[in-house]
Amino acid sequence: MGVTGVAELVDGLEAGTGSSPIYSSPIYLSDDDLIASVDAVMVAVSRLAAVQAGLVREIHGRGLAKKLGASSTLAWLEDRFLLAGSSAARLLKVAVEADRDAPAASAALATGAVNADQVLAIAAAMRELDDVDAATRVKAEEQLVEFAAVHDPQRLAVLGRRILDTVDPAASEAREAELLRKQEERAYRARAFNLSPDHLTGRVKVSGWLDSESAAIVRAAIDPLCAPGRARLRPHTSDDQTADQAALPDAVDDRLPTQRRADALVDICRLAMATGDLPDNGGERPQLAVMAEFDVLTGELKTGTLDTGEQLSPEAVRRIACDCGLLPGVMDGTGQVLDLGRERRLWTGAARKAILLRDRGCAFPGCDRPPRWTDIHHVTQWQHGGGTDQRNGAAVCGHHHRVVHQGHWQVRIADDGLPEFIPPAYIDRQRRPQRNRYHRRP
Repeated sequence: MGVTGVAELVDGLEAGTGSSPIYSSPIYLSDDDLIASVDAVMVAVSRLAAVQAGLVREIHGRGLAKKLGASSTLAWLEDRFLLAGSSAARLLKVAVEADRDAPAASAALATGAVNADQVLAIAAAMRELDDVDAATRVKAEEQLVEFAAVHDPQRLAVLGRRILDTVDPAASEAREAELLRKQEERAYRARAFNLSPDHLTGRVKVSGWLDSESAAIVRAAIDPLCAPGRARLRPHTSDDQTADQAALPDAVDDRLPTQRRADALVDICRLAMATGDLPDNGGERPQLAVMAEFDVLTGELKTGTLDTGEQLSPEAVRRIACDCGLLPGVMDGTGQVLDLGRERRLWTGAARKAILLRDRGCAFPGCDRPPRWTDIHHVTQWQHGGGTDQRNGAAVCGHHHRVVHQGHWQVRIADDGLPEFIPPAYIDRQRRPQRNRYHRRP
């Protein structure tokens, strides 16, 4: 079809319609005429898509794009027709890949029986049958073209994966197993995990892919930690009850499911680091390194910096410093290290074990996290003279450690040696101390 032929096709589509309401004001069409007109246009679009694909295929086959100075046919399409990269790639797939992998579907496109998206779905299904004999491939493609009369591209893709059930049932089961094996191999090879910091917002984007088996392992580890926190009883109204028998009205875990999953992932990593079973990194145990300036006049930690370059607020530094090793250092005015002291653990093994045995898990009221998921929080911060004995420590999970360091809750050790949490006034106007009763239930 030459230029004249293309012009004739376009003219044919417009024949008798130059003054038609289709072009001027479809508002004047009846319902039936409006639907019929849309049907006709959709068929015409498919037919024109076939013509377009044929022309692009010929341009690609002749290598015209490179002769014209473009790096590829794709780049030429983007530049000449100002197409988005995805649109140009789709056009090239219809022109080249679909014609090669699904010739019957491409022929059906020329008649308007299928649309371009359906052709791409059929072509993708046919590529998965590359080791099937030619006769079976022909039958499979013909069947998918028939299915296209009543199924959209997404459904065609599903049917395409099981097309052998229809055209060759005897080979279908073995074929399905082989397809799954290949799919698993591709998924495993494509596995990826990325942490992309956004320094403007203080967030880090987590992205990547896992194969189904690996994802199941991650899901099995995370799911138990994603359940909402246990609800507690409403506060008492009788003045003759002791305050530590009360429960708070805001006990319901208000974190979003996505937030609970994020917290669970961090908890799992924290547990893995605490076990000591991870391989060494550069001769040292895996550790979180934060550099923070200590103001000797105020006795406060200032803004900290992770070894990856991200900055942390003083609150975050204090939270991390609750349960860590300290490595004191002296620096000059330019930040160069002049002298390093010895690392000193704030909570030694014996003190830590004693607190975990006492608290039996996260001590925050209503929390059910077990001991292995907890940090040791300083009731009085170490930089304010707080010691590392049982009277100055309380076990808290990562989530409630953050809650405590936000400053609204206060922690103290009662006369009987157990930790109590004093809520802010907006939760309990009387600010009655609360305890975790979950770990001490009968």
